[in-house]
Amino acid sequence: MLPAVSNTCHLMRSRAFYPLTLMIGFCGEKLQTAAMLHVIIDTSIYRQDPRREKSAFRALTRLCKGKKVKLHVPEFVRREFVSQQQQLIEKDILAAKKGAESMIKKSPEGAIAEHANVILAEVESSFEMAWEWADNEFESWLKQCEAVEHEMTLEHVKQMTEDYFDGKPPFSSVKERKDMPDSIIFQAIRDLAGENEKLYVVVNDGALLKASTAIKNISGFPTLDAFIETAECQEALEELDSETLTNNIARAKAMIIADEEELKKTLFSELESELHGKTVTSRSIPDDNNEGTIYGVHELNDVTFDFAAREYYGEGEIGIPFEASVDCELNYAMFK
Repeated sequence: MLPAVSNTCHLMRSRAFYPLTLMIGFCGEKLQTAAMLHVIIDTSIYRQDPRREKSAFRALTRLCKGKKVKLHVPEFVRREFVSQQQQLIEKDILAAKKGAESMIKKSPEGAIAEHANVILAEVESSFEMAWEWADNEFESWLKQCEAVEHEMTLEHVKQMTEDYFDGKPPFSSVKERKDMPDSIIFQAIRDLAGENEKLYVVVNDGALLKASTAIKNISGFPTLDAFIETAECQEALEELDSETLTNNIARAKAMIIADEEELKKTLFSELESELHGKTVTSRSIPDDNNEGTIYGVHELNDVTFDFAAREYYGEGEIGIPFEASVDCELNYAMFK
């Protein structure tokens, strides 16, 4: 006869990975392992992605917030970009106003006219608000990036005037008025090149790019993507990934110390589900095959976490190796 027998065994300490899902992006103090990159961007680059939603601008924002890149913004660039956005908004508002007025003309009475008058009143009141929004939105982003804004000076205007009459770069010829904005921006670029060991310029205007890169310590790029793809930016982004991961490990450790009992409860629940029904083999089990099936999982003891041997799985998931001992009940058969 082979009756079922239950017994309690003490599982040996073993190592396993317990995945902790954390929010990548929690950042503490950054370690400055490389020199900060100083960059200046032309108006046309901002205009290509005015909400700065594409990958290149997202990467730039991250580099700025991570103190890897210092963004420099000449006053002329900021004002030129903001005014262009205000003009685009004004164009849309005027189109909405024209549409509402057309509705009123076609249906001067009734519900349609009443609704159109409401739209017209709202549209007319939105002009000033829309202009303020364009300025505030860009200024808010610059503050997030800790960008440095540089005022246009009288010296810039004087030098631009001299270059205008002499036809010096970035002017394409003598008294070429359309090149005046680029010349004003170039004065700021030249100043920054004198203040920094290395300066990166992102501009898709050929004449301005050529004039800028003629300065010895300037590297120029026609697109923001080209700048982000440089070895310097890629290295900085990798450092941010590493720093973020290190910060999250430290944060996870602090969380465990602060609420260790709650974590143990979660860990026990996971282990209970994982161990239940598993087959255990040991010479101490008096079964013909020295095997038993776990059907009861009890107390969890001596839990330690090895943060030095963590594994990063990507997408914010970190695996933390742990050691623990646990009491389990086994079910096995034996001869009598």
